[in-house]
Amino acid sequence: MRTTVKYHVTYRHREKYAISEMCRIFEVSRSGYYDFVKRMAVPAKDLLLAEKIEECQQKCGKTYGYRRVHKYILCHIYTNVSIDLHKKIDFCLIAIIYFFIKN
Repeated sequence: MRTTVKYHVTYRHREKYAISEMCRIFEVSRSGYYDFVKRMAVPAKDLLLAEKIEECQQKCGKTYGYRRVHKYILCHIYTNVSIDLHKKIDFCLIAIIYFFIKN
């Protein structure tokens, strides 16, 4: 079982059972569990991007490939960004869009 699944189960049952006991049974560290809980409160850094990709896919009926989605994202999110910054984020953005469309 993956560690994150163990952390989720521990988190779900934290009211019923002792965290230290569940961590011992699952063979994970308590500090790792508490780091996991701390990260849960932080929103995903690509959440806005994922929402825009989903919006684009809904508007086009999921017919756009990653190139057209990329253009859509650039037009709808990064309108006030310089050209140099566009070049810097293009590669990462295309990779993220490709990942979201394929999954």
